[in-house]
Amino acid sequence: MTTALRLGADGIWCRVWSTKDGVAVLHPTGRVGGALRRRTLTDLAAVDLPSTVVTLDSLVSHAHQTTLILDPTGTAVGEASTGESLLHEARAAGFIDRLWLVSHDVDQLIAWRHQSAAVRLAHVSRLNSLDGGSERHANRLRTANIDALCLPAADWNAGQVTMLHRFRREAWATGAQHERVIHHVLDMGVDAVCGGFVDRMVDAATIIG
Repeated sequence: MTTALRLGADGIWCRVWSTKDGVAVLHPTGRVGGALRRRTLTDLAAVDLPSTVVTLDSLVSHAHQTTLILDPTGTAVGEASTGESLLHEARAAGFIDRLWLVSHDVDQLIAWRHQSAAVRLAHVSRLNSLDGGSERHANRLRTANIDALCLPAADWNAGQVTMLHRFRREAWATGAQHERVIHHVLDMGVDAVCGGFVDRMVDAATIIG
């Protein structure tokens, strides 16, 4: 997280888990420890977490004005309740204006929208999974006030990006690891590129911008 911010990331995407005692923590898999003694974060109390596990409170305090993209879909306690808890914490801690919640489930995103008009929402999917095709899906996102569609970089083309913008929705590309792919999707006009190589993404955005 600290490295990403130092390299110039303007958004941090994290998967959120809840510890045994209800502390929100950030981890890609939800399991820690060596190969012979792997433990699930939901089975551990916050005091027993390894130092490598970052809490949501720590992220908020270090990220300052950085956009926070939180993904509760991996939680064992349930995506709906975890998302609701994140909304409550974001309102209480004052970072609701820079919070995005993401989900593979449009109905879940709609439920979160009913709970907050301020949070921004992104649907994570694949092009071949969009019910009724991409244009119909973009219209559904607009009707439901879901802000963005997040697809793998390989699923985007310039026509798809233009169409989504016509519906006033953002286009996000994930999995863009190589410089040529990052440049390619930025040239199409996507609004965000999400990946693990922050330096490459920042350099490409600087050149395009």
